[in-house]
Amino acid sequence: MIRRIKNYGIADILKYMREFTDAGSRDENVRQLAVSITSGTLYPSISIYEWVKAHLTYIPDPVINGKEIEQFTSPARLAKDFYDGKPIGEDCDSHAMFVVALNQAVGIAARVVIVGVSSPEPDHAFAEVLTSELGWVATDTTSARPIGWIYPYYTRIVV
Repeated sequence: MIRRIKNYGIADILKYMREFTDAGSRDENVRQLAVSITSGTLYPSISIYEWVKAHLTYIPDPVINGKEIEQFTSPARLAKDFYDGKPIGEDCDSHAMFVVALNQAVGIAARVVIVGVSSPEPDHAFAEVLTSELGWVATDTTSARPIGWIYPYYTRIVV
C-alpha cells in the first residue's frame, strides 16, 4: 500500500508508521524475505541493514504544486514489489519502516525513530534495533554513515 498524506501533522505520521510497521512485520512476504536475508548469519540485523541498503533506492517524497507530499510505502508492498521483480525505492521513513518490519518478522526488537535534524520539526527517520551488547543501535540505510552513527538532532520521537 502507498499512502500520500497531503495535510499531515506528526500525529498522522506516527499513526501510519505504526500501522504500516506492525502490519509489515506480520506480512508473509516480509517474513519470507527476512528469513532469506538472515538465514545462517551471525548478525541478522546487520544482514538486514546491508540488504536494505543494497536493494532499496532512496527516492525523495514527491513535490506537487511546490509542496512536498508525505508518502509512505508499506513494508508489505516493498517486499511484494521485490518478489515481483520491480525496482524498489522510497525515502527515509519507508526505509526505516522496512528495516523495522524485517527485523521484527524474525523476532528482533526494532523501532522507528523520527528526528529533527535541521530544525525542531521532524525531518528524518531511521530504524533502531535492540542488541544485548549495546542496547538500541541506529541503522540508517539512507546515510553513508556507519551503523550506530546518529545525526545531531533538535527533536527525537520514538514511534
